[in-house]
Amino acid sequence: MKTGAIIVTLIVFFIMMTLFCWLASNLGRLSGMTKFLEQYGQPLTSILYLLIGLYVLWDAGTIQRFLG
Repeated sequence: MKTGAIIVTLIVFFIMMTLFCWLASNLGRLSGMTKFLEQYGQPLTSILYLLIGLYVLWDAGTIQRFLG
């Protein structure tokens, strides 16, 4: 990668990171969101990790090898 591309990539990364942190902070202050996450946060996190793991296995071709 050239120096200019690296600099642009880092700038975009830090802008997006700042935006996501700001958004998460503001969403965390909403009482409805807080109640929802306290009630359903753990099951949703478990399901999300399971789905991510299945996607990784599918994308790597592992599931197709086991089934095929």
